[in-house]
Amino acid sequence: MESLIEKIIESLEKRRDAVIFCENTENEFSAIAFKEGITVAIEEIKEIEKHCNFEEAARVLIKYMNRLHPHHNAIVTSTSAELFEGKECINKIYDYLTD
Repeated sequence: MESLIEKIIESLEKRRDAVIFCENTENEFSAIAFKEGITVAIEEIKEIEKHCNFEEAARVLIKYMNRLHPHHNAIVTSTSAELFEGKECINKIYDYLTD
């Protein structure tokens, strides 16, 4: 499965490659300008992804998780990601802690 960024780039590349050149000079110029604009957008997305920080990457997951109910948690490592659903939770039981 592709990442969100890879899907965006692939979509833009398909749009760029789908442009058909017309015989009319004015339309041909528009098609060339469109292709160049898409190419610039693809390169910009790749550059942004390369330099994103932790918060920017985390916000994508947080935005996704807000479509779920609030009992979901995610654990992400450098090689995997797991989505958990909490069925029961009891917090802050300190009765058995020793100093």
